[in-house]
Amino acid sequence: MLLDYSKEFIVSTYLSGCFLIVPVWAYKSVGGFCERYFLHVEDADIVRRLSRVGLTLHNPLGFVIHGWARGSHFSFRQSLSLVKSFFVYCCIWGFKLF
Repeated sequence: MLLDYSKEFIVSTYLSGCFLIVPVWAYKSVGGFCERYFLHVEDADIVRRLSRVGLTLHNPLGFVIHGWARGSHFSFRQSLSLVKSFFVYCCIWGFKLF
């Protein structure tokens, strides 16, 4: 695979939490992860708060292989957690994801 080094960082509206790098000062400035969420949508929430201070950049050269287990597809408890977290997110941010 050839890498295109001409690509620059891209300002993004959503960054996946499976590989999210945040400087400590930025993490503290937005209050860290919200404890109202458990396991789901906490990445969407913190990225929205980081985007308010212009800190949501995507590096198109990097990639991560994520062991996506789909736990909520097989567990009622995790499915319930997902629904609850999404409801909390929507109560805070409205019903628009991005």
